[in-house]
Amino acid sequence: DGPMKEYLVSLVNRYGLWEKVYFTGRISDEDLFALMKIAYVGVFPSRYEPFGIAILEAMASGLPVIVPNFGGPNEIIEHEVEGFKVSLYPHEIAERLLNLLNNPELRDKMSINAKKKIKKLYTWDRIARFTVGIYRSVLKEAARKEWKHLWET
Repeated sequence: DGPMKEYLVSLVNRYGLWEKVYFTGRISDEDLFALMKIAYVGVFPSRYEPFGIAILEAMASGLPVIVPNFGGPNEIIEHEVEGFKVSLYPHEIAERLLNLLNNPELRDKMSINAKKKIKKLYTWDRIARFTVGIYRSVLKEAARKEWKHLWET
């Protein structure tokens, strides 16, 4: 659900897609992960996504992903390794989606790569160490500036 739901429902009506489209509304995390287990691809056509937790969740579930070639999602995946980066033109998204749906070997390869990337780069331990490093660097810089004025007098 959201501000675009009414518009999206009108598109489904206009094109007679009720047998292909289902609006779930809000679902639990448990149901979300169950749905990801039976999906083939994660498609994230958001124009305004600063990072992309949902993309990471999809990759952790073994889904190759289709993401915008700009913004935060652009930094998460390597094009043609864990999925595809696209310019968000509908024909380009459709082409990449069909490529993955019709090519199980490519899909499986990207699925393995997606899981590997998550296990390597997005562990809680690694994120915690990275965050602590940022705090240390900020504190070090603050201390340097705090004492700098003593040397300048």
